[in-house]
Amino acid sequence: MPPIVYTPAPATTFPRTGGTIYWYNAHGTHLAKPATQWRLLVGSTQYGSNYHAGLALSATTLQDTTVFNGTRPALGATCYAVPEYTLADGTICYGTVTTFSAA
Repeated sequence: MPPIVYTPAPATTFPRTGGTIYWYNAHGTHLAKPATQWRLLVGSTQYGSNYHAGLALSATTLQDTTVFNGTRPALGATCYAVPEYTLADGTICYGTVTTFSAA
């Protein structure tokens, strides 16, 4: 299973005023992906980034502290978050999409 957001948990709420989103690289029996950098995308559609297109983060940074510092979703809007990671050869890959509601 690919990397997955764990805070906020799927189908919960997250403040539309901003905050930090965390994700797992390795979890359960799934091995860590050999990422050279990470970026978090949050949008109104799967793999979208109209609410947040994070800056590149180091390979060991599994959180984004600047979510919703720009465009904010409407109260109650469904948001889709997905960790994006880059491999050493430049290939861009995506984790598992997680949904939450803007509170």
